[in-house]
Amino acid sequence: MQIFVRRALETDADSINRIAAASWLHTYRDIYDAEEIGRWIERNYSPETLRKHISVIENDRTCLFIVALVENNIAGFMELKVRDRTTELLRIYITPDLTGNGIGSELLRHGENWMMSNGEGRLTVSVHKKNLPGVRFYEARGFRFKEEIEQHIVLDKNLAGS
Repeated sequence: MQIFVRRALETDADSINRIAAASWLHTYRDIYDAEEIGRWIERNYSPETLRKHISVIENDRTCLFIVALVENNIAGFMELKVRDRTTELLRIYITPDLTGNGIGSELLRHGENWMMSNGEGRLTVSVHKKNLPGVRFYEARGFRFKEEIEQHIVLDKNLAGS
C-alpha cells in the first residue's frame, strides 16, 4: 500500500471530519454512547471548526497537522503541538477499515522526523485507559507509561534515545 503524507489543507476538512466520526464511533463505542460521540465530533471536528483551525496553524512552527493519502484519498490524520520543550500528539485517527496497514505508523514517522528537525526530542500522548488498541499501538512504537490521570494513560517517547 502506497502512503503519501502531506500537511493538512483547509480543503481536507470534510474528509478529516468523516474519518474522525468513523474512527471515534469505532474506537470509543464501548466507552461513550453514540450521542456523546456525535456531540464531541460536532464540537471538535466539524468541517467549519477544522477549516478555521487549519488556517490558524498554517504558519505556526510549533504545530504540525498532516494527512495520509492512500490512492489519492485521505485515510488518516495526525496533529502535533510543541509545548514547554515537549511535543504532544494531540490526535491521530485512521479510517477504521484501513487500520493495520501502516498508515498510523507512517504518520507517526513523519511527525517524529518533523520533531527531530526542529530540535524536539520528547513526544507524549494521552490515551483513554479503555482504548487498549491505542495503548498497544503506542507501546509497540517505543512509547512508555508515564502516568495515569483520571481516565487517561499518558505515554511518552524519548526520540533522542530511539
